[in-house]
Order: sequence, then structure tokens, then C-alpha cells
Amino acid sequence: MVVNLLVTAVIIIMRVLGNKISNKLDMPILLIFSLLGIIFGSDRIVKIKFDDCIFVEQVCSIALLFIIFFGGVDTKWGEAKPIAVKAI
Repeated sequence: MVVNLLVTAVIIIMRVLGNKISNKLDMPILLIFSLLGIIFGSDRIVKIKFDDCIFVEQVCSIALLFIIFFGGVDTKWGEAKPIAVKAI
């Protein structure tokens, strides 16, 4: 359990740092997520076994929260305003 929490914390920290790096380099954040997937994949560098489905679901939910949050924060109102009426 402690190892799971530690891995989740490391992934979240890497995600936040990745956001700062992607903003400075002006590259899509999806590329950072792909790199995290490569690093933490079950047959990649870190070799985390994903046999605990509940833990994987929790990590994915946290990642999705970050995606949605930063997608909303990074959106400029001038770009969203013409579409907002149609979306509502």
C-alpha cells in the first residue's frame, strides 16, 4: 500500500513538472502523458505490474482529473467564447 502511494505521488509530481516543461517548450501535454506511460509501463523502464485493478483505476482517475483541470485552466476565454453558447 505504501509503495502504491509513493508511486502515485511520483507520477503526480512528474505530471506537474511535465506541465511546466511543456509550457516552456510549447509542446502538447499529451506528449508528456505518453512519455509517462512509456516510463511506468509494465514492460518498459520502471516495469510496474498492473495486476491491482483498483489501484490502476485510482491512478487513472487522478490523471483524468489533472487532464480536465489543466485543460480548463489553459483554455483562453477568447477562444472558448464563440463556442460556449453552442456548448451550453
